[in-house]
Amino acid sequence: MGKFDRASVDQENLIATVRAGTRIANSLGFGYLNTAPRADIRRILSGLPAAFDQWKTLDKWQLGEEYLQGKIQAALNSFGIGTP
Repeated sequence: MGKFDRASVDQENLIATVRAGTRIANSLGFGYLNTAPRADIRRILSGLPAAFDQWKTLDKWQLGEEYLQGKIQAALNSFGIGTP
């Protein structure tokens, strides 16, 4: 694989990761488009096999919306950012 092929793959992986992160944030109520459709977290992560392989080993409740919202909100609160 040449330098440019590797850069292209890295760029595609970055784009896929950012898209997935944006979809997850939106699905958890942290998105900026309130009317955007919400997707199931497992469905989003299934588009990123490496992430899904890691997440699927967690207990099912840890992929729950309330659990993830709480974790994200706690992190935002630590930076002095208000509720969504």
